[in-house]
Amino acid sequence: MTIDPDMHELDLMNAHVTVETHQPIKSLRFLGRIDQDRLNPGLLGVYFSIKGQAKILLKEYTAGITYLRQSIEEYEKDLPNTFLQIAWNRLRLGTAFYEQGNITQAIEEHKVCLKAVLEKNIEDRRFCLKTFLKMGDNYFLLGRKENALECYRQALNLANLAEDHEDLADLFLGIGLVYRDHANLARAKLYLGKSLQKYIELGDMLQAGKACSLLGLILSEREEFEAAEQVLKKAFNRGEALENRGLIVQTSASTYLAALYNRQGKWVEAEKWGMLSLEYATRLEGRLLLSQAQAQLAEIKLNLGKEAEAFELFNLAVTNIEQTTILKVSSQIYYRYGTALKQVGRLQEAFVMLKKACLVRLYHIEP
Repeated sequence: MTIDPDMHELDLMNAHVTVETHQPIKSLRFLGRIDQDRLNPGLLGVYFSIKGQAKILLKEYTAGITYLRQSIEEYEKDLPNTFLQIAWNRLRLGTAFYEQGNITQAIEEHKVCLKAVLEKNIEDRRFCLKTFLKMGDNYFLLGRKENALECYRQALNLANLAEDHEDLADLFLGIGLVYRDHANLARAKLYLGKSLQKYIELGDMLQAGKACSLLGLILSEREEFEAAEQVLKKAFNRGEALENRGLIVQTSASTYLAALYNRQGKWVEAEKWGMLSLEYATRLEGRLLLSQAQAQLAEIKLNLGKEAEAFELFNLAVTNIEQTTILKVSSQIYYRYGTALKQVGRLQEAFVMLKKACLVRLYHIEP
């Protein structure tokens, strides 16, 4: 049977549109109708790129990264005409590593993209915007707040207010988190509120749930306890409505609710939400959120006088976060653990843990 090459291009176009609109399963169906052996190198590069993006959207990272690398190999056969396409795939590779908590590899890929932007080898506005945004995210998780804020500002300067709604929502979120780290909670609240509104306008309820959780955290830190409780419970409900997709929102919201009640000395309520957050984090299988849930519950257990349980949880939190390269959160967990050890008089162990926190925070050294 002869296959019309025009049909291949139509299927590729449909696959591209569906992956761009976050419909990975539909995209893969269109790709499944294509005989890749009949594609020329240029179209094969497109094919593997779309397939990689779809797999990453489905959280099938190993397959996604493999396909993106295959795409780069195909595009390299037609350099320099495909320089931008290769760069986009490097950006996507970095994002895949970032989403897995592998910030070291993420930043390696994104630095290649940033170099191309800064040297004016690529002037595509959308690519430049995305590159600065992703580098900002990387720097933030490395604890390099000033670098992160500068990248976000560069991205904001490139954003088109009429077009880049999704990127603006992400930018507002990132900027809000940086201001939180600067202890400027008023600005953090402002930007997270703007981010939440953007996500709602976009109909992205998953990201809206994440932004809502973070806004609740900021309100809690501002000691606006009643408002924080309302916002966090709303975030939790948003996550619940999304079923399995919303596990990440439920985990964050319940962890922050546990922190909220802990901050108010409501230990029983705090423990209830802490246990719930640990349950969700375990189901999620993400080491970042799991370590944060464990550390939060550990602090609550310590306040309840359950010392053995508390330090068992702290040890698990350290084990989990050390299997990522997220130095910023590593530092926070070491500090919380060290503070807890100091609280019960285990001063030598506390010194070791607090020293680790200091090394990571000030010098970005992995202990």
